[in-house]
Formats: sequence, C-alpha cells, structure tokens
Amino acid sequence: MLQLLRLTGMLLPYQDAAPTPATSTPERIGIWEPQTVDGRVSYLRTPATIADWPWWANIARIGPKQTRRRILFLGESVARGWLYEPLYTPAMVLQTTLQRLLADTSLEVVDLARTDMSTEIKDLAVKAAALEPDAVVIFAGNNWRAPDLTADNLLPEVAAALREEGVAGLKRLAETHIGRIAAAAVRQVRDFYRERGVPILWLIPEFNLGDWRDWRINAPHLRGNANTEWLACCEDAQLALQRKDFATVSALGERMLALDQGTNSYTHTLLAEVRRHVGDVQGARDHLEAARDARVWDWSQPLSPRCLAVTRRALLEEASSGTSSVLDLSDLFREYLGGDLPDRRLFLDYCHLTVEGIRLAMSGAAAHLARILTRRSTSWREVLPLSPAPEPAVEAEGALLAAVHSAHWWQPHPTIEHYCSRALQLSPGVADTMLHLLELQTTPTPALLSRPASELPQHTRQATQYLLGYNIQQLDVVLLGVMASALEKSGRPAASMLERQRLKYHDLHGRQIDLLSFYYLSSVAQPQELFWVTPPERRLRQFATVDYYRAFWIESSFTFVARGNRPVGLELTCRIPDADGDAQMFEIFMNDEPVVSLPGGPRWRRYSLQVEQRWLREGINSIRIRWPARPADQSEKLLQVIDSLRRERLRPLFQIFGEIHTFTVAATA
Repeated sequence: MLQLLRLTGMLLPYQDAAPTPATSTPERIGIWEPQTVDGRVSYLRTPATIADWPWWANIARIGPKQTRRRILFLGESVARGWLYEPLYTPAMVLQTTLQRLLADTSLEVVDLARTDMSTEIKDLAVKAAALEPDAVVIFAGNNWRAPDLTADNLLPEVAAALREEGVAGLKRLAETHIGRIAAAAVRQVRDFYRERGVPILWLIPEFNLGDWRDWRINAPHLRGNANTEWLACCEDAQLALQRKDFATVSALGERMLALDQGTNSYTHTLLAEVRRHVGDVQGARDHLEAARDARVWDWSQPLSPRCLAVTRRALLEEASSGTSSVLDLSDLFREYLGGDLPDRRLFLDYCHLTVEGIRLAMSGAAAHLARILTRRSTSWREVLPLSPAPEPAVEAEGALLAAVHSAHWWQPHPTIEHYCSRALQLSPGVADTMLHLLELQTTPTPALLSRPASELPQHTRQATQYLLGYNIQQLDVVLLGVMASALEKSGRPAASMLERQRLKYHDLHGRQIDLLSFYYLSSVAQPQELFWVTPPERRLRQFATVDYYRAFWIESSFTFVARGNRPVGLELTCRIPDADGDAQMFEIFMNDEPVVSLPGGPRWRRYSLQVEQRWLREGINSIRIRWPARPADQSEKLLQVIDSLRRERLRPLFQIFGEIHTFTVAATA
C-alpha cells in the first residue's frame, strides 16, 4: 500500500531537518563549554566531554576575541591533519602562512575541526558564530553520506527503485538523497553567515584517484543471467591485464559496464587502467571518479570517506553566493600537478593529505582569505613558500602510519612499499618503531600487555596512539613483509627476525589453527568475507548478516604459517547454498597447486583430508577454494531482497558462492 501511495504522489518527498535557529544564550561549541568571567565569555574544554577530546584539537580554552582578525577553521579528519596531528595540523599551517603573508602576528585561526564530522558541521558552524569570527573556513564533504536507506520511511522508495531499475536505481536514489542533504547543509550555513556579513570559504576535498583502490567485489544481483556473464568477463579481463593485452581488457570492461550499469567500482578501475596505458589522463580520471562513486548504494559494507561528485556539485552550486566562496581542491591539485592524477604525492591514503598536500591546500586557502580580508590579490604559487613544514620525524611517522592504515584497508603491495620506504628516507630513526611493530603483530600476547607495546612510546611521537589504539594484531602478511624488506634495504636486519617470530609463535606444531579467526583471515584481501569475525573495536560487525563465513567471490583464500616439514590435516565444514540436487564439485589448492576436488551441496557437510608435505613451504602458506560456477537467473534473488527489506535490512545484494562453518589446519604425525 505504501508503494502504491508513493506512486500516486500522495506521500511527501523526503524532507531535511529544519535549520537550527540562532539563540542569544551561549551554547557549548563542540567540547568547549561557555564560561563568563568579567562579563566576557570564554569556552573551556570540560571533563564531561573527555571521551570526545581525542577527536578534536588539543585546545583547553578558547578565549574571548582579542586579535584584530579571528578565523574559524571547521572540518573533518582531513582538516584535523590525521596521522600528523596534534604535532602538525592544517589549522597550524594556515595560521602561520597567513601571519607571514599579511605580516600580522596577531591573526588567529581557531581549530574547530573534528574527526568523523558529517553534515552536523552545519550546527557547529552556527554555534561557533559566538566566537566572533572575521571569516570562516569549512573544509568538509568526505563524510556526507546518504541517510539509512533501510529506514522505515524510505523502504517504499527503496523497494520501488529496486523493482523498477535494479541496483542502478538504488544508486540513483542514494545520490539524490546525498545531494539534497548536502545542499540543505550548505544553504543553512551560507544564509546564516550572509545575514551577519561574515565571509565563508568552502574547501572542497579531493580523492586519491591515482593510487587508492576499493577492494574488488562481485557485481550485485543483476537481471537475467547477467551475473554469470559479468563474472566471466571479469576473470578474463584480469588475465588479459596480466598479459598487458589492453585491447581485450577494454572490450571486456565495456561489456561489464553495460551489464552492471555503473554499480561496480572494479569495472571502472579496469577501464581506467586502459586509459592510463594509452596516455589518456582525462579518460582515466573520468573512470576513476566513477569508480569512487560507484558503490554509494551499497549499505552492506563500509566505504572509505570520499567527496562524491554529487557532494561536489552541491557545494559548487550552493556555496558560491552571498558572502560564500569556494576553493575546489580538485582544480588546485590538477594545476599543481600539471594535469596529472592526484596521488601519493598529496595523499597518505584515500583522502588524508601528506605534508605537501596540506601545505598546498592551506596556501590556496590563504590566498583566498587574503583577497577576502584585505583585497590583496595573490596566488597559491606565491604563498606556498611561506607555508611551514614539520620536522622530518613527524612526517616520517605519518608515512609509517599511512603504510599501516593502507595495508589494513587492503591496498596493493606498491602502495605499502612506497610509504615504508618514504618513512625511512625521512627519518632513519623510524626503523625502531617498525621493528617494535613487527614484534607486536607476531607475538601471541595481547597488544597492550606486550613488551614491544610498552617500549613503543620511547620511539614515537604521534604514532603511539594509533598503533596501540586503532591497530589490531593480525598476521599482516603484506605489511610486515614489505616493512621487513624496507628495513633490510636500509641496513637494519628484520626479515630473519620476522620469520623466526612467525615460526616460533604460529607454526602448526602442537596446535590447531582456526583459519576463520580474524588474525589469519584478515591477511587475505577479501573484506566482505571478514566482517562477521572482525573485533568489535573495528565497528564492522554491523555489516555481517550471519555468524559464519560467506564467500562473495568464486574463490576464497586462507593463510597460515608452517615449517613445512610434515603433512597437515584440514577439517572443513561447508555447503554450497542454492545448489540443485546434483553434487557440485569444488576444488582446494595449496600454494596454488591443485590438491583435491570434492562434492558439495546445499546441506552442511564435514570433510577431513590430509595434505602431503610436498605441497607445503616454510613460512607463509596459502589455501584457495574454487567454488563451482553456477549459472543462475539472479532476478529472483533481487525480488527476495525487496521482499525482505523490512525484516532483514542488511541482506546482501550479492551472490553467495559457498558458506563455511569451520575450517582448521593442524600438523599431523
């Protein structure tokens, strides 16, 4: 009935929340409470907000306005200077640059940026007017997400979009809501400050198009047998890419795009590789921007923060009137790089900036503010030499943390290698931190109780909080291997130590290894399969629909450590959902060598098998399961998703090739 009412137009469209009214009574601004002394209001960081302190600037008190000019600086984690803060932040760089440019040491930049800030920044901006700014800088847009598309009031709209257009309709719907929310947020702040005659400079973030890659996923449920064709094209395109047969990659990629209608980022990534190969930078940029935005519809898994095209459009359209102006970092970075794609030169990960990126962005902001405040015309090129840089040790730790963070977002080997090498080039002393991290990740002792954790603060400045607060112990095959190799090249022995640590604490001798545990499963780049077992602090379990392993790709990978001097036994309990009555054969490979082919079906079945010693190697070993390809019409699956939205909000919109309840490996006599 709700769907019919929607189609008649009787249901009102989605409405954004009403603007926050301005009040004359001082309100709390972020974590700072108002306090009046001698008739003047100061804002003090209070113990009541201590849990939120790490998300904000390390400022105990914001006093009454004393300087000739006060600029408010609002934003998200990019504006915080994530991985460098609190020792080096964009607000610090902007203040120093402006003071030098305008020869005004009394000018003040108040840092109100907050990590993980979203469109609620509009309310913060309104409250912050009590600080009497001469100008406001808002550096935001990476976290402006769609509303919960599974909310009750949106379910009829979601169901209609899926039924009429498939997942492409869901993507369109998500982008529509994001654009609406973004435009309303910008208008609220723009109009509020226009009434007060206070200029606003909006900084539109850019994305690391050159290096960052979302993990490969299958196409969502398509109509007819399109999923079977899409997967076959994808696997053929990957092989063609390895052969550097770009003509074949292009043809297959175009067919994949016609099938998935732009809902899969990997399709655009393949086509971008073709455009880069032929030197078509703009064509590559177009596909990489489309890849960045392709999965906006997917509520079943997280996406790294990013400024979407629809957000950028809303900012450009709404923030360029009245007292508001816009600095689009996409244009600034393109000019700085001579038309090249923005990449690791300016980014630490997906959106957080390197020192070079921060200095460039703040130089552009300073040039704009100089025109706003003093009518002085200047360019970012003239301003850039005035912007400060941190000590090499601070930049080195930021590069090291970029390697760790990127590895834990399943980025490719060359990216991790770049940041590790960069860290050691900037400050050889960061090698001690790397060695402690190698120990920390391989020891079975809980991180905070381990010896390397107790010694880390002696060697780091800003990195300790991240490595002990955000980092989770895992096998880290790529990260630790790259780190050990970088240390060896710098003259610090590490590879043999890493191998000893792994064999000492993780060899199969005398123990059984659960291949589905987070420690081991996290080392293969299949995040969709990992969410159900991720520790709570990662906040990813919300994306799991069941408490066992589901294979969303036709192959599943696992890893373990062994000395390779004896055979091993595998215990596997699995099933192949939606299999017909006949047995479906699946294959098991050890270190890419075929070991056995086994029958499976829709019922859970337990398998015990022994793998001979000749298939093993000393150190890291891999197991791969190749599930049967089952051509099937996924249209019915899409209808099931629509029918189940109310009772199973996060039902995956993807084919499931296999399910595993238990999977263990142990050495045998």
